[in-house]
This record gives sequence, structure tokens and C-alpha cells, in this order.
Amino acid sequence: MSENEHRKKVEKRDAHKPPGTGCVTRCQGGKYVENNAHSHRWNAAEQARAETAVYTIPLNNNASIPSWRKPALVRLHQEGGLVGRLRKNAGNKLKPFFRQWWPFPHNAHHIIPMSVLWQNIDVAVAKAKKDPGKMFDCVIDGMLTEPYNHNDRPNMITLPTANRESKALGLPQHLEDKALDHPSYSDVVAAQVRAKLPPKYGPLATAVDKAEHPDTPEYVKVKSTLVPIAEATYRAIIALAKEKKLAGKTLDESAQEISALAATLGPQA
Repeated sequence: MSENEHRKKVEKRDAHKPPGTGCVTRCQGGKYVENNAHSHRWNAAEQARAETAVYTIPLNNNASIPSWRKPALVRLHQEGGLVGRLRKNAGNKLKPFFRQWWPFPHNAHHIIPMSVLWQNIDVAVAKAKKDPGKMFDCVIDGMLTEPYNHNDRPNMITLPTANRESKALGLPQHLEDKALDHPSYSDVVAAQVRAKLPPKYGPLATAVDKAEHPDTPEYVKVKSTLVPIAEATYRAIIALAKEKKLAGKTLDESAQEISALAATLGPQA
């Protein structure tokens, strides 16, 4: 059961109405949406702006786009990323982060990958043998009403997608080829989530199977499980980046080193 399979079902819920609510899908798609807490790309950029010791590349300069034509400019304007006119013009500018190639080639990476979250949602839902549909509703509504936002800080980080910036910033390179994404990294994070999250849903699954679950249930809380994992992993990446220990490495090549340091760290005080 993938994120996309349930995206529409999840996003139409009243508990998923930005701002200030939970979110467990990429509801803003791949867009950078300023001041929108559900925009994973905006949150990743805000994280980068706060880490001035690591992101030594200027992050807030506009890019000159004098040759862009009207269709592309209209799309950029609709997203809020255009400074200039809706026609080809020497003075047109692109705001930073509205495209993944500026201010440097980058990926807005979920510290706990979205795929890992949904794998664990599947495991939790499967604990209810008689009514998985009801269990799915209880799991998702619990996350949304807590609220838990998987696209929010500290679960986001901006990673370079080119080797040059990886070496310059000390951050691991996020490969863009889906076949070469980051399976090893996902595996080490998934192991932490799998050990802690699905077991919390045992009593809820029992209640659902016995049809004892009330209309207004006391939902399972997930923040106290997921946020510490994200915070420790984020802090490990930043610490290793400051020492340039991940420079020129892919996220997969860095996975064990990140995991080992994260295991010694806790949430940010």
C-alpha cells in the first residue's frame, strides 16, 4: 500500500487542512510553497538557511533567467517564484529554491523517508485482521489529529545532488536516479522505526477486531517515537558535514556512519 494509493483519501480528511495540521503525504507535490508547513521543500530550505556553518553557498540570491519564455514564466509566477515580467525580459529573476537547480542542485530529503513511514503504516494496519479499512482510518486519523507532520522540520534536510556541492558542503549526495536512490540509508532508518512504531498499535488492532473501537477513539501518538529518530539522524548528518566526513559520498555510502553517530545522540535540547 503506497503513499500515492491513499493520497487522495488522506488529503480530503478534515484533519488534513493546512496550516497547523498533520500531514503524511507530499500534499504540495514537488512545489516549493513559501510559509506552508506542509511544503516539504520549503521546510528543507528553512533548515538549510539555519545551518550557516554547513551551507556556505549563498542561499538567498535570485537567479537571472533572461531567456525564459512566457509559459515557463507563467508557471513560475503562479508558484510565487518569479521576480519580473510574464514575458522574456533581461531583468527576470528566479527566487531561490523554487527550482531544484537553484541556489545549487539539491533534493529536499525526508530524514525518515516517506516510503519508510508508509511501510510502517502498512505493518500497523495489517495488525487488524478483520477490518483493515477501519484500522487504516484509525492509524491515519490518529497521525493527522495529533497532529504529526512528516513534511515538517526536523524531518527535512536539503542535500546536494551533485558531487561538487557534496564536497564543498560536506553533505552526502542525494542521487536522483530512482534505481540508485538510497536503499541502504532507508534500511537503517527503517530498522529504528520498525522496532518502535508498529508495536504501539497492538491494542488498537485488538479493539478494532473486536469492534470495540469507539467513534471518537483515543488515537495512538507517534510524535514521541518519530521525532527523536528524525532529530538524532539530522543532528548526525549536520555534525558529520561540519567535519567534512561525508564529502563526496552518496547518502547510501554514508548510511552506516550517520546511523552510528545518531545512535549516540538524542533530540535537540
